Amino acid sequence: MKAPKKCFAKLFILILFYSFSGYTQKVKFNKGRAAHKDYYTEVAYKELKSKLIIPVIIQDKTYQFLFDTGAPTLISHILKTQIQTKALSSIRVKDANDSGRPLEVVTIPTLEIGGISFKNSPAIVNDTASNFLFDCLDIDGIIGSNLLRNSIVQIDSSKKMIIITDQLSRLTLEGLGSLDMSLSRSQSSPYIWIQLKGEGKAREQVLFDTGAQGFYDLSSNSFQVLDSLKVFSHTESAFGYKGVGLFGVSNPILHYRVQVPELGILRTTFLNVISISTPASKSRIGADLLAHAKVTLDFKNQKFFLEGFKEKVDLQEEVWAFSPTAKDSSLVVGIVWDKNLVKRAHYGAAILSVNDIETDKMDICDLLIKESAFEKNQILQIVFRDSTGDKQSVELKKQFLKTHAKSVE
Repeated sequence: MKAPKKCFAKLFILILFYSFSGYTQKVKFNKGRAAHKDYYTEVAYKELKSKLIIPVIIQDKTYQFLFDTGAPTLISHILKTQIQTKALSSIRVKDANDSGRPLEVVTIPTLEIGGISFKNSPAIVNDTASNFLFDCLDIDGIIGSNLLRNSIVQIDSSKKMIIITDQLSRLTLEGLGSLDMSLSRSQSSPYIWIQLKGEGKAREQVLFDTGAQGFYDLSSNSFQVLDSLKVFSHTESAFGYKGVGLFGVSNPILHYRVQVPELGILRTTFLNVISISTPASKSRIGADLLAHAKVTLDFKNQKFFLEGFKEKVDLQEEVWAFSPTAKDSSLVVGIVWDKNLVKRAHYGAAILSVNDIETDKMDICDLLIKESAFEKNQILQIVFRDSTGDKQSVELKKQFLKTHAKSVE
């Protein structure tokens, strides 16, 4: 059935990986390198739902790749059949929801980004069973942090440009200050320290993940510690699903929705940051940071630079009483935060319509990618199907959380 022109659901696409573990044998992802030294290139990217998509040339043909600092390099199963590769092994991969399965690993003899050739880069091969996110984003693979580990990468959203170089002197970074940036042993994913402040104060080491939609994803592991240090001005909890990873949604677990009065990264302070916890072992700062700052990741020297467009950014926003997600190619209730709404709609309940638009008949890619009424509207009329099969019609209104820091003009 043909999908309607507009989609009315804001969903989180947590693409794609945050870690992996050896399956048949140990695989070294930190292999391969640029063919030449003293390189510099500027690569324009297109943005789709906070995802950075760049052109990559393999064997004289251009493909579209997601630029993802939280992932290792990956290619689709279809692309693997179209290019020359060398089989390495297989590994067990975990996605952003901590779901895992074994996937094949190959070496790509040569791939080119902005005129820079990278030789013998290891890449995971996605399987056909989890290809819907690739289809929805219309991408052929992922450029991950393992390929970037010997480079300096600058992302400037004001120009929609990514600079890749091995020459720090080619960038203007004087006076910015920097953070130490740790790289994971497995795939060189970058980790930095952020400052959190509420009634109390804390520091947290987080993954900087350009493949994750959103600003701050709190790890369930970190919640208990940070909550005890009183850095949250608001906390609530509920069971359910959050987001869509490479292998779909996770099993329902206890999630927390919190508000952080102040979150600091170097000299930039973000106020009223709302986060919903994930099952990941580490919290992460996602691609929404790029809307507020130019970011430079010096993988070579393990330094992180941030040039904020403003010194203070107020992220205060109104929220819904529930969080939607996609499950089995359908729009469903992910997490119900309002205890009164639980009587009408439980997590996993199908969302049949939003403002008279039949969402249950929409294509999954429209649900994930297209414009959202949850973002545009303050009031929605939603029809759910409850656990007994009955329909429940509910009018919902966006509201602020109970507490927030002073707004910034």
